Amino acid sequence: MEAVNVDSPALADYGLLLGDTRTAALVSADGGVDWLCAPTFDGDPVFGALLGGPEAGTFRTGPAVPAKPLARRYRPHTATLETVWAADRGT
Repeated sequence: MEAVNVDSPALADYGLLLGDTRTAALVSADGGVDWLCAPTFDGDPVFGALLGGPEAGTFRTGPAVPAKPLARRYRPHTATLETVWAADRGT
């Protein structure tokens, strides 16, 4: 039996599905892209940390210092995701 990665985000933290009608990425609250198949939905996973942990591939975008996500939204009339984090140096 494999050990469970307790540092993985809870499934409820994956509230964002970003897609372009050919494929989609599942994004966690901390900005991690933990699931993405390419070049289509039924393709092999490029990032598979959702099921296989960090060694299965992940990509994170966000502050370089520890920060807490405050809000996420799509910018009006776009497919652009905006995330606001709180860090020691500000938001």
